[in-house]
Amino acid sequence: MERGEKTEIVLEYLRNGIASGKWTHALLPKEMDLAKQFGVARGTVRRAFDHLVSEGLVSRKKHYGTVLNEQTLKSHCICSVIRASGHFYSDIFDSLQKKITRNGYRMQHIDVYGYDKPKMRKHILRGVNHLLSLPNADKFILDGYIFNDYPRYSDILKKKPVFFDFFDNIPPDNVTGVLIDYEEAGKIGAKYLLQAGCRHPLLILGDNPAVKKRYTPECFAKHKVKQFINGYSEVLKQNGFDPMLYIYYSTLDKKSILDQLYEIFSTPSCRPDGIFADSDTFMVRILRIATECGYTPEHLVGCYDTPWSRGDGGFTFPSIRIPAEVCAEELLNQVMLPPHLRKNIFIKPETL
Repeated sequence: MERGEKTEIVLEYLRNGIASGKWTHALLPKEMDLAKQFGVARGTVRRAFDHLVSEGLVSRKKHYGTVLNEQTLKSHCICSVIRASGHFYSDIFDSLQKKITRNGYRMQHIDVYGYDKPKMRKHILRGVNHLLSLPNADKFILDGYIFNDYPRYSDILKKKPVFFDFFDNIPPDNVTGVLIDYEEAGKIGAKYLLQAGCRHPLLILGDNPAVKKRYTPECFAKHKVKQFINGYSEVLKQNGFDPMLYIYYSTLDKKSILDQLYEIFSTPSCRPDGIFADSDTFMVRILRIATECGYTPEHLVGCYDTPWSRGDGGFTFPSIRIPAEVCAEELLNQVMLPPHLRKNIFIKPETL
């Protein structure tokens, strides 16, 4: 059993006990007692308690122990089933958590980052089961990324969730979301490269949907990749370019895509004079390949304006900023409204 799985088992036990009122008006069990009960190290138990502290459910008192935050538990709960890992998504989560707490609610969260990896799914399923069992959990925020693959999706949908980011499939009827305007981001990136004098700009997309989605127009229509392509293509057409010649897009896995990029950067006639990538992390991968091929494009544009674009990966480049604090504010505003009063909110990226 892996370390993370052991922590999840202890965490599930503690969450269920809190939800059922097992430790109301009392201390939670001691670390050493739980470690003995589950046959794990105290550090494993400590990590489980750290999760509860970050969620505002418990507090640690020196020389006393871990106690319930009773006032917090009396308040209603806003549940989020979204990605919370990686620079941009962790910024969203941190901002959302602060705003929810300031408004007198408590936040219960399940990070669905990595759900496409089988070993993560059972941990996420436990967390979702916990959220759905909470008596005061009547407001949900759900990630639009692979949303219909999440565990107990149909049960979450009954909670009338507010969706976040983008829909990568046909959205359910009568749902709304706080959606990022990636089409506008595509326009911003294209304009930046053309205004810099690029005659061979290249949009390189690393976040590729499955083939079954790409070739189902209703699924693909609202996907992040399609929005990038739409915005970028519109600007290129307006400036006399054939967009088909200036977009690299594949349904291959990322390793195969990177292998093909080696071919592009190793062939002088194929080399672009400007690159637009759909994320900062992917741009860093691209630039590492280009450098290995002895080539550095003069003009670059990333997306999300994260520390990766400011030197974390060894490169610096301009990046389109999508304001995390505005995303969080709008998510809270929408989830607080009755479902029939909600509407789609589109978050505009900031112009470079």
